[in-house]
Amino acid sequence: MQLTQYLIQLTSLSGDTLFGTNGNSANALCKLSADAAGTVTISYWNVPNITKPTDADLAAALKAPAPAISTANLALYAAKVQTAVLAKGQTFNVATSGATAINVLCDATNDTRSDLALLALFGQQNPTGSKSWLDNNGNVTALTGAECVQLATLAGTYIDSVYAAMGTLLSQITAGTVTTTAQIDAYVWPTVAAQ
Repeated sequence: MQLTQYLIQLTSLSGDTLFGTNGNSANALCKLSADAAGTVTISYWNVPNITKPTDADLAAALKAPAPAISTANLALYAAKVQTAVLAKGQTFNVATSGATAINVLCDATNDTRSDLALLALFGQQNPTGSKSWLDNNGNVTALTGAECVQLATLAGTYIDSVYAAMGTLLSQITAGTVTTTAQIDAYVWPTVAAQ
């Protein structure tokens, strides 16, 4: 186990509260230092109602295995990763059949999904009308109503595949086959094939 984890667990304080916000140790309740041999000691301790751990406590904590992450915390972590995957977006070819490719970058955040629903409605009512799409990179693409419907359909299909992948990942967490955040980070999320 890392000493910082041990001390956070011991004090029930956040890392920022215990060691200083954003690396600013001026307001830290605990400061660690290491000697030339790499032995870590507590050089400052101002945690109310908790006795400063001894050097023997620190040595034992270093030898202890890291605590297992609960399935609930793994699920929360997976949800954060899924949100990042959806925010990254994908590039979709929204050209209608037989037309030259029109590649549009589109994220899948909640705000974008609302925009896509409105664009799809516009496109169904005005297939030859025109709307501008501003992608994540700041590029503006003029889309016909039919292309708006195509974008909403392709993005919706992608979103469904990400949700299905999340369901599979949550099942693996519940079953105990995924037990670390590293496994979640390495999980292969759906992508859209280059077009």
